[in-house]
Amino acid sequence: MAADRGFIVGSALLFTACAAATVRWCWSTSQRMPMGGGGFLVEAAAFVCVWAVMMVAMMLPSFVPALLGYRRLLREAHVRRVGTPTVLAGVGYLLVWVRAGVVAYLLSVGLMTAEMRWPVLRPLTPWAGGVVLLAGGAVQLMAWKTRQLERCRMGLLCGRAPSGTGWSAYRDGVRYGVHCCLCCTGFMLALMVFGMMDLAAVGGIAALITLERVARRPDRAARAVGIVILAAAALRIPPVGELHQEAVLRLWR
Repeated sequence: MAADRGFIVGSALLFTACAAATVRWCWSTSQRMPMGGGGFLVEAAAFVCVWAVMMVAMMLPSFVPALLGYRRLLREAHVRRVGTPTVLAGVGYLLVWVRAGVVAYLLSVGLMTAEMRWPVLRPLTPWAGGVVLLAGGAVQLMAWKTRQLERCRMGLLCGRAPSGTGWSAYRDGVRYGVHCCLCCTGFMLALMVFGMMDLAAVGGIAALITLERVARRPDRAARAVGIVILAAAALRIPPVGELHQEAVLRLWR
């Protein structure tokens, strides 16, 4: 539609810029993001900024179709200017992911602090990663996941009538962002294990998220991804005897 041409071009430019920044950070940063030297608040702010840009690159391909549908419904409700509600809905959606980034940062700092304070926990790291992947794969196979995915595919309004007001548009974005975050729980758990700065993991998970949104049978797509994540978990968890032997050796040192 001609009226949406500018929106599509702007979204493409935003995606290109965020994707380029994400690729640059992934190439220049180790798998674990640096956590030292700048103070907790500075490091947290830097992490959340990187996370926000990365989430735009990952989620925009699946979010733009939802925004296009939102703009169409606004026009059908005789809202004259759809640009402002679109931007406010996008801001609300992004802020939900920013809050998720804060949680991810706190979890990462907590785990790293525990690992440094209690070295005996280090041999458990492969097991912990495998357990997290098992949880992520299990989420993908749940009926709850399918319900969240259906809500994401329904668009920002989920059958409700749009009002076109600023505050209402912002809440529409927040509500959709919450459903999207919940729907992506398994993916985010996998991303934390594989590395939030691992370019292959970021690109692969972004592609899988988009695939779930556009697949004809999204439930089957979600289950297939869940099986893949479970297989990755099985490969990541070391044998019990090997883990026990390593733990004993570390204790004797």
